[in-house]
Amino acid sequence: MLYNKKETVTVVSGKTSTGTINGIPQYRYTTASRTYYVPDGEKTTSETLEREAYKSVTVELPVYSGGKIVSTQKKTYYEISGTELLTPSTETVEYLECTIHPFDQGMILKAFKIDTEKPYDQFGITYGQAIVHMATAPIYPRKVLKKQRASHENVGDTRYLRTCCSPAKSPTML
Repeated sequence: MLYNKKETVTVVSGKTSTGTINGIPQYRYTTASRTYYVPDGEKTTSETLEREAYKSVTVELPVYSGGKIVSTQKKTYYEISGTELLTPSTETVEYLECTIHPFDQGMILKAFKIDTEKPYDQFGITYGQAIVHMATAPIYPRKVLKKQRASHENVGDTRYLRTCCSPAKSPTML
């Protein structure tokens, strides 16, 4: 993040209690003008770069009413705290985009490193078998599924659902 935009603000530099009126504490505030930096975009480079380093600082700003300070609010700004060396780096992001039809299970297995022989406990089948069932199961609209609710306790409420059926088990929703 770049912090090269300067902003001069009035900050509360002192607060002295002057008593209470109707149970409400009263204060005398002193203020000062200070210059801080605020975020101002980002920059991309393929070169190593030395730049000013910044640290965050939270300050109290006066809140005015009728020309008088009635309270304060906190706000975070940044100030220079030396220099830093930035070295470019590369980040690899892996993601998968798949289309349900046709369903390429080989791509899914490779992308998510799925062991197809591992037991899929809740149905007594393997992950490979469960994926095949999910890939070939029909898609039902919500109205049909609501009619099935009485006989199948795991039927969900999403708009369109795909069933996954083990030969020995009843339908369950993904």
